[in-house]
Amino acid sequence: MIFDIKRENFKSTIFIKNPIHPPLGFCPNDQTFRYAIPTIGIKACFDSSSKFSKMVRQNQTFAEGASINKPPLFTGENDPFWKVRMQIFLESVDRGIWDVVLNGPFVPVDVVNDVQEPKPFSQWLAEENRRSQYDVRARNIISSALTLDKFYRILVCTGAQEMWEILRVTHEGTDNVKRARKNSLIQEYEMFRMQQGETIYDVQKRFTHIVNHLSRLGKNFDIDELNIKILKSLNRT
Repeated sequence: MIFDIKRENFKSTIFIKNPIHPPLGFCPNDQTFRYAIPTIGIKACFDSSSKFSKMVRQNQTFAEGASINKPPLFTGENDPFWKVRMQIFLESVDRGIWDVVLNGPFVPVDVVNDVQEPKPFSQWLAEENRRSQYDVRARNIISSALTLDKFYRILVCTGAQEMWEILRVTHEGTDNVKRARKNSLIQEYEMFRMQQGETIYDVQKRFTHIVNHLSRLGKNFDIDELNIKILKSLNRT
């Protein structure tokens, strides 16, 4: 199939990743780009900008997911979502990297007169050097996942565990703040009801959001209890 796109509509193609084959040519007389595309699934020529925009929206439905080779970027929004993805990313690189985020860096030591002292770097064994690199790699990944504003918050940190803790307290709050939020969510859970005009999908999404947040704050529920709760919350009409 051959179809034309006027120059003024051609700018829309920037929203599509490899949408169609390269243009066959450009006609300077009528300012038109001429394309050839497969006819499978195409029911009409793109003779207007509205139809072309429709194809743009359809292609966006099949957008690519996040990269598995880059840490998820943290802008300060949706902290629980970022933390889960970041943990998965760190563990996918090496389990030892996530371990130093939780438990702190490995520091080779010597025992002198029953007292542990840091071992000079020149005396480190190959295995000790390998394990000590976990903290460096964790700091590199975490700092690479932050915007400039968030990076300044952890600029003076010397370890990955300290970086993670500062980000956690900044966005989750202190223990008192977390306790207050937990109580608020528990009340929201207990009062949960299907709202007017909500679909089953909307109810399930909102309910799961509450339960997941409570789980992150240390409040867990039995699966049978959750099933009964969601069933009771539904309207009978």
